[in-house]
Amino acid sequence: MRVSHALLLMYLHIGNDPPDYPRLEPYAKYECWIDPMVAQFAPYTPQQARGGSDGIAEALEVQYRTAVLRGKDVGFLRVIEGNVESARAALVKARRLAHGNRVLVHYNGHGMPQATMLGEVWMFSRDRTHYVPLNILDMAELVHSPTVYVIDCNAAGWVLQRWYAERQHEQLQELRAHDLFICACAANEMLPLSPALPADLLTSCLTTPLKMALEWYIGFSQLKILLPHVTDDMIRSLPGDITDPCTPQGDLQLVLTAVTETVAWCAMEPAQFQYLLRQDGSTAALFRNAVLADWLIRAIGCTPVMHPPLSEEAHVHPIWELWVYTVERTVSQLPALLSPETPQGYVTSSFFSDQLTAFEVWIDSGDLSELPEQLPSVLLALSLPQHQLRIFTLLVKYLDASRVAGQRTIRCGVLPYMGRFMAQRPELFLVITVLWMQLIRADPAAGCAEMQRCQGERYFIGLLKLDERATPTTAVEYGQAGGHALRPGACAPPVSPPRGPRPRPRHPRREGRNSRSEGTRHSCRKKILKGDAPSTSPSEIP
Repeated sequence: MRVSHALLLMYLHIGNDPPDYPRLEPYAKYECWIDPMVAQFAPYTPQQARGGSDGIAEALEVQYRTAVLRGKDVGFLRVIEGNVESARAALVKARRLAHGNRVLVHYNGHGMPQATMLGEVWMFSRDRTHYVPLNILDMAELVHSPTVYVIDCNAAGWVLQRWYAERQHEQLQELRAHDLFICACAANEMLPLSPALPADLLTSCLTTPLKMALEWYIGFSQLKILLPHVTDDMIRSLPGDITDPCTPQGDLQLVLTAVTETVAWCAMEPAQFQYLLRQDGSTAALFRNAVLADWLIRAIGCTPVMHPPLSEEAHVHPIWELWVYTVERTVSQLPALLSPETPQGYVTSSFFSDQLTAFEVWIDSGDLSELPEQLPSVLLALSLPQHQLRIFTLLVKYLDASRVAGQRTIRCGVLPYMGRFMAQRPELFLVITVLWMQLIRADPAAGCAEMQRCQGERYFIGLLKLDERATPTTAVEYGQAGGHALRPGACAPPVSPPRGPRPRPRHPRREGRNSRSEGTRHSCRKKILKGDAPSTSPSEIP
């Protein structure tokens, strides 16, 4: 159920304060990181543009495509300062184009009255002389389900409350089961007007999460005074590529993704986490960034609300302190990185190494019946080659605990990695084979479906053809061999300690007949490939 179309309803009414919420200088102005008053009088603004709102709407579309939709083919519709009839027509058109896919409806009403207790947001009359309300129930009837609503206006919580009241009917619960909401503030709350923040605080968190997190650090972090040599301009011009984890931007972006996923993993049921963050990439990015919005907006006195609801303890999770520490460690290197005379190389954060160590300690001495908090970070670290061997060995060790451990790992999103690494990293083939076995034991339907999708049976046929006597091997336990760390690229199936009662002795007549197959399975479980590739490697299988 992917997002295929988006509708932007922009009602900024630039140059006019909301009638029920006058704003006094200085106050938050930026919309999509653009000053509306500057955009209104920009020389390139066409005459038919709605006072700069067109440029802001275009910037919002670019931000959505970059941070949330990530290059996916999503159609956009815009209603900019339009009347209520044009908004209704756009809602109907969005559903007609999307068919059964999810529609994203983004409403920005910063220039309009606050939402009402009846769940109404405001638009213009045909001649733009009056404010006309549009009820959330009418919107839901026009755009149907599934839809994700982003409501960025004062008292946005009334919209969700009205939707909840109507959804109490059993029939509507089935019809609206896949509708999602993200609202900027609770009922009876007003959006913050601090000049250190953008006016569209929720929108900025959803569409430019790293930039918004750094801006919050500049304006509100009390620990920033410990780095007097780091200027605000240095932080705003953070170097690097957001897709390269070896650069400051890419490193912080990956850590921020891990932090928000960890909070969501701890604040939601595993089934809800899988539904929101593992089925559709766009919906996952939106709700990851909504977790960041919940932390930032609560820190300045507002309470964002969403459906499905997030735990009230999400914003006080201790991993937020680790995020602030990671930001400080990164920005403290900026003077050396930006020095024109002797620029130095960037030292990546130790976030993922620390998370893997915490996960390993928890496996060795923790209660394995509890939820593993580090699991989302562990899976994200698979994108870093230096951690892949260690991660797979730790996962095998964890999944030895019980079937529940395997089911939790599947809900956290391990399956898509399996086929990918089986094809891309043949040296990890044996340890991935052991992990496949454990995942299929935990959830046969999901494990076999993913194996069929990635054609994993081709690789397992190659495993049956391995000649144990002709393949050099060495014993390995949890990524260590002979007391030394394995060289990069080695394959390390772990040796797990025995669990449960001692196995019964086999019948002597079956001993010889099964010795070959048992020996093969034993080597796959406790030994690794070493040196030259076997005569039949997985990569050579047709």
